[in-house]
Amino acid sequence: MSTGQPDKRLDTAGPSREVDRRALITRSLLVAATVWVAGCENSSVENVSVVSATPGTVRGTSAAAGTASSATAAVGSASSAGDPVGSVSRTDTAPAGGVGSTASTGAVSGTSAASQAPGTIFFDDFDGTFVDPARWTVFDRLSDQANAEVNCVAPHNVSVADGMLKIVSKFEARTCGDSLEPARTLRYTSGQIQQATPPFLYGTVDVRAKAPGGVGTWPAIWMLGFEWQASQPFTANVQGHQWPNAGWCEIDIAEFWQGKREEVNTTVHFNRPGGLHFQPLPFDATTRFMVYRLEWKRNSLRWSVDAEDGKGYRRLYSINGEGNVPDVPMYLVLHTAIGGAGGGDPDPASFPQTFDVDYARITQ
Repeated sequence: MSTGQPDKRLDTAGPSREVDRRALITRSLLVAATVWVAGCENSSVENVSVVSATPGTVRGTSAAAGTASSATAAVGSASSAGDPVGSVSRTDTAPAGGVGSTASTGAVSGTSAASQAPGTIFFDDFDGTFVDPARWTVFDRLSDQANAEVNCVAPHNVSVADGMLKIVSKFEARTCGDSLEPARTLRYTSGQIQQATPPFLYGTVDVRAKAPGGVGTWPAIWMLGFEWQASQPFTANVQGHQWPNAGWCEIDIAEFWQGKREEVNTTVHFNRPGGLHFQPLPFDATTRFMVYRLEWKRNSLRWSVDAEDGKGYRRLYSINGEGNVPDVPMYLVLHTAIGGAGGGDPDPASFPQTFDVDYARITQ
């Protein structure tokens, strides 16, 4: 969900590696030593710590971890109906006892048995009372103005209760700004979080969620290239960004446009805007939980959905070929925007609305 916004593609792939956490850490340390001796193999990611699907591979260093870029800037707005131009979102600290924004340096997040399953590098089933700051960064700032969004992104709208992450969108006045835009008072608030652990290269992302309804909401499960991760806590658009090139790319796993909840946008923006690719869903996404899956492999992307009706995963969309699929580390974002290209004019009478997320899992 970028400025004007995203698209996607893929090939079938399930969790690909039967490796326990101890073996993964051991291999990573051995490879890190090798990389230190041999030098960085890829200058475009040399300042980023990466979890890779390639056996035992770790790219770069974590020198930039938790450090925000000092520059900020605007991204384009939607160009044409099938060709949006991207932007992004950010993060901030949260009040005690509520949400947090501390980044984790561990490769595996989560403490449940499921999170320790072979191949799992990130997992959260929201089985607690607050958003875990070791896994997620919670935003507190102005929404993406390049997308003409009309809400503040507020930490008080993001919570964990009854085994669910809840991102609430409200009709309420709030004053917000960011490191680029001056503070202003808006009539709507919503929430956004991003993965706080290192970005990853290739894998399968599963998010079980129930989309919010309402007139004017723009919910999305999406991913951004590693170049965005440091600056997002401070502004939706960093100065000098190069969306959608290389590490500034974007994948929309499940994006809901203009009040439509019986279809979903699945798209990738990599080195060029990817347009919109709407796929039909078997049910209205506001009426039941569904598992939205992205299988990301070298030179292939595949989107699918499990409506939990006994029919398993249904293929939604796929893309193949070198140059069409991101080959740089990326990270997960959960978000509801209000207004803008994807939300349309909001109706105050249709709020509040809640985006419920049961779990998020990344496997390799």
